[in-house]
Amino acid sequence: MNNFHTQFNTLAARVCPAFAGQLRGVCDGRDGDGFEIADGPDGAVVVTGGKLTDLTAGLGVYLKERAFRHDSWCGSRMEWFEKAPQVGVPIRRKLPLALRPYLNYCTFGYSLTWWCRQDWEREIDRMALSGVNMPLAVTGVEAVWQRTLLRFGLTHDETRAFLSGPAFLPWQYMNNINSHAGPLPQHWIDTHLQLGRWIVDRERELGMEPILPGFSGHVPEAFAARHPDVHYIRSAGWCNFAPVAVIDPADPMFYRVMTVYLEELKQLFGPVRYYSIDLFHEQLLEGATPEYYRSCGEGVSRALLAADPGAIWVMQVWSERADIIKAVPPEHLLLLDIGKERLRETDGLYHVPAVWGTIHSFGGQTEIGGDLRAIPREISALRKRYRNLIGAGAFPESICNNPALFELVFDSALCGGELDLDKWLAAYLQRRYGAVTGNIREAWRLMLRDVYTARRGDPIFAARPALNPDRANAWAGFKAADSPARFFPAWRLLTAAATEGVDSEGFRFDVVDLGRQALSALGPGRCRAVREAFAARKRPAFRLAAEAFLELMRDCDRLLATRPEFRLDHRLREARGWGRDAAEKALYEFNVRLQLTLWGPVGRPEPLFDYCCREWSGLLREYYLVRWRMFFDFLDKKLEHGESYDDSALPRIEGRITLQANEFYRELYCFEQEFAGRVSDDAALEASCRRREDELLLAQELIGRYAPDAAGSERVENTDRSDLLTGFAGSEGGLLS
Repeated sequence: MNNFHTQFNTLAARVCPAFAGQLRGVCDGRDGDGFEIADGPDGAVVVTGGKLTDLTAGLGVYLKERAFRHDSWCGSRMEWFEKAPQVGVPIRRKLPLALRPYLNYCTFGYSLTWWCRQDWEREIDRMALSGVNMPLAVTGVEAVWQRTLLRFGLTHDETRAFLSGPAFLPWQYMNNINSHAGPLPQHWIDTHLQLGRWIVDRERELGMEPILPGFSGHVPEAFAARHPDVHYIRSAGWCNFAPVAVIDPADPMFYRVMTVYLEELKQLFGPVRYYSIDLFHEQLLEGATPEYYRSCGEGVSRALLAADPGAIWVMQVWSERADIIKAVPPEHLLLLDIGKERLRETDGLYHVPAVWGTIHSFGGQTEIGGDLRAIPREISALRKRYRNLIGAGAFPESICNNPALFELVFDSALCGGELDLDKWLAAYLQRRYGAVTGNIREAWRLMLRDVYTARRGDPIFAARPALNPDRANAWAGFKAADSPARFFPAWRLLTAAATEGVDSEGFRFDVVDLGRQALSALGPGRCRAVREAFAARKRPAFRLAAEAFLELMRDCDRLLATRPEFRLDHRLREARGWGRDAAEKALYEFNVRLQLTLWGPVGRPEPLFDYCCREWSGLLREYYLVRWRMFFDFLDKKLEHGESYDDSALPRIEGRITLQANEFYRELYCFEQEFAGRVSDDAALEASCRRREDELLLAQELIGRYAPDAAGSERVENTDRSDLLTGFAGSEGGLLS
């Protein structure tokens, strides 16, 4: 109990030093999850609960609802009163969902790869204040793999060659790949073991139970060569990567390696209860029968429980096999419905303990959207329908984007979905902006109606150029509903709030993010104008239309450059900062550039290329814009020489023209490879990171330039909104009124 008090005070001193000594946490040993916040007789604010995670969640609620503090990846507002505000009417909350996990393996590749201890300290504090009690912990696990393989006779060089580059390690932990964009430097393994141990220790200090990766059978080919009598499974391969070697769970070697792996894991990271293991993740296993899958489930479960009788197997429900699930004792299994679909589709996920969750940010794609109203409604409805639903959490492929959606997910998980979205949003905006003016109220009314109703489609800027592209990402696509009329009215209103005295980092981020989406929405229309001019063989019109499209991309890049969250140079600086010498710096930069563009495998990156399709400054200007300019130059030469061009019959994979479908695309692929292999100069990179324009002034300039185009665009869902595009409409009540 005293330790709870100490940890609570330490957290409070870190996150709100202005209130030091005025906040007190009391653990009363109550049954169930929940907390109470009230004024103490000595004038202190007292948070009472049964667990340390209840106390930290209560502190988070107090800082939001009484101190109006806003902490976000994307612009925080941390103004403090001289004295901790009194609570007044006590705040009492029950937490109906006991488990609140957070993070996805992919997050460690798309967002967290290059973080240092300072970044992690702030994120773990944010977790604690948001009620997270089961974070996935992956950082530093490469050391466990190395030590395990060394005990089976591999050399240090063989273990490092097996381990992928830092940005791609998460997919290795999910059995998808190995040896990609490496080898992994020993300095990385050593420093990230230290960082990973610190992360897990800090999470445990705050009462959390981290989920750590278990052993799922994946071994190097060098291991298979040394142990040829073992039975190995090789799937069809993941996304054009070579099949990986997986020890058959029925083979005695599986138990041997599992035992050694868990010994090393516990020696380095301390006691573990929750082990993340995903067999055959997103992979086809030809000829596998239900009986075989059952044997796999039984084999892994038997080996895991023999090595750790109290273990709980944590399994992502994404490309799961029901027969594996049914073979595991349910008291030793926890299913994570990371995509919020399988619980309902299976009518209860086989009655095994389960957690609802959402991914949303695939590959770190820059988008603003998602159905806000559905999140609390879905959690509440599923909790009442399925008794095996014992938790809710967020499993983003990336973070540092879409802040309203993810804060709503955390708050909905705390209350089990029982919240009023309109009231929640009004309080959120008050904290984030410091004021809710008429323009903000109307902007967000439109955003809730037009923007926060569904996910966005791919941005055309990030699409590989073609006459009539319909997607950037192989598994997504453009959406006709993402028209400029859906975004420009709200952007104009939101930006105008600056004239009403609104100015916070969160406000500035939102202005840029919404503006990026608005400018991107103009892209398909401008691309269509290029295509029509080419088809009509009108070269002057074609050139004007092509330049208008490229100008739009340049202006979007300028807007994105005003925020560090949207800048390639900032990510490159972070990555290169981990390198001790020129070779390591170049390797880490290659990991960043490769992941954002071609992804892999090197030499045959289909279908994964452009999976991330991020609209980032630097990536737009130096990569996507160059690709489109090369394509327009190619078409211009066709017009100059009176030649026709039709790409409709070119070979395609997953709906996109193949990387080297003709002479032009072969030339384009050479450029893409060159970009991925570029090496930056640290001094030039540092100078670049210091340059930025003012967000609000530039937003006002671009609205004035592009609003007429938006006003002439297709209306959303046949609704005429020309009044909003030419002026500000008054609110008639409802949201935030």
